[in-house]
Amino acid sequence: MGASGSKPDRAVQDLPDDEHYFGLENFGNTCYCNSVLQTLYFCRPFRERVLAYGARLQAAAAASKQQLPENMLTCLAELFLQVSGQKRKCGYISPRRFVGRVKSDNALFSSYMHQDAHEFLNWLLNEISEVLEKEERAAQAAKRRSSREGSRSSSRSSSRAASPTKQARSTTKAAAGGGGGGGGSSGGGGMHARSPSLQMLSQAAAKAAAHHNRPVRTWVHDLFQGKLVNETRCLQCETVTSREEDFYDLSLEIDQNCSLTSCLRNFSSTETLDAEDKFHCDKCGCLQEAQKRMRLAQLPPVLCLHLKRFKYIESMGRLKKLMHRVTFPWELKMINTTDDCPDADSAYELFAVVVHMGAHPNHGHYVALVRTPSGQWVCFDDEQVNAVTESQVQSVFGHTQDWHPMREDQQGPHADHGYILMYQRVQQQAGSGAAAATTGRAAAVAAAAAAASGQPPPAAQQHLQF
Repeated sequence: MGASGSKPDRAVQDLPDDEHYFGLENFGNTCYCNSVLQTLYFCRPFRERVLAYGARLQAAAAASKQQLPENMLTCLAELFLQVSGQKRKCGYISPRRFVGRVKSDNALFSSYMHQDAHEFLNWLLNEISEVLEKEERAAQAAKRRSSREGSRSSSRSSSRAASPTKQARSTTKAAAGGGGGGGGSSGGGGMHARSPSLQMLSQAAAKAAAHHNRPVRTWVHDLFQGKLVNETRCLQCETVTSREEDFYDLSLEIDQNCSLTSCLRNFSSTETLDAEDKFHCDKCGCLQEAQKRMRLAQLPPVLCLHLKRFKYIESMGRLKKLMHRVTFPWELKMINTTDDCPDADSAYELFAVVVHMGAHPNHGHYVALVRTPSGQWVCFDDEQVNAVTESQVQSVFGHTQDWHPMREDQQGPHADHGYILMYQRVQQQAGSGAAAATTGRAAAVAAAAAAASGQPPPAAQQHLQF
């Protein structure tokens, strides 16, 4: 844990002046929150939208001279504005109001127990999305009310504008229609024809309900949400059943001495459903053996990958941290996409890593490694901010052999592991970026070769020092 009075690393002071590097105070167990906040702040498109939201709130509050209601997004915007508005380049601030809101909105995070950073990230993105959805629905409802009131006002104006002669003609026609044989019945029918029927009212109500329940897409979805296709093929009739699922992140199983690419390949590997796991085929009308796989149908601009380092061991009756070595590249190309996936050839660049330090799921510490726009890596360890090298980032791949600590709360260089990997889509331009792409691919190849040989590259032998 960083001391509140500590000074930022001198190397951070030398970084470009167009960025702010501020640590966050830890309130006992909030390193999980601080590490996620730092990765989101250095996710440029996310930060820009949060700051724009905060600026609009400030303008609205100034115009109305009233304090606006507080929610998770308003607290996040206030925190981001506080960081971006600092005159100094380095330092630390206290996210007290934000953390207080987190604890009041979710009882899970109100205790002083060790929390899970991945769980918090998912919850936070969903909370922000819900706030934006509610605001959009309220705006749409206000717009519909305004439209209806405008229509009624226009209708009343038209009625007042009708001439006495025209009104008399209408009255005469109505009287004439009611005077003939069966005219009374005919006239009544005309009145009912002009009134909304029960069926029309029912249809209008159903349409309004459907409109209200229609999913609202927010900028959180635009940035983080991708789409999976779950394909199941019946081995009897060969019918393929597809089901789409949305995701904010991909949770990947890991093995010792593996690469991120192999984890992604295993994620989309074909699984056979047989014995007690048979698939009910609608065409066959019964349980059948089948094969299923998951593929990516739509890739998000910001790709969040969660390495499943915490596994429940039935014989132990509890969770255990997997100390496996998992290499991850600076640049990533997705391999498990559908044939019609847009941007399937897109390249992603690593910009943040949430690191879990410790030997047990219920103990330890979280820090964030983020890549600045200038290409420098910085470690945010609560209040402390330090520049780190690429080789130090590689040290969180893990060790080639599983480390078995003497105590569950023991920490050490072999207990530091990448837990959440954040990649951002690279906007490739014709005639540029080729060298960077080549360098990224070379790093990926080197990392994969090292994993295959079981030997870490020399650079990876340096460890993070906190």
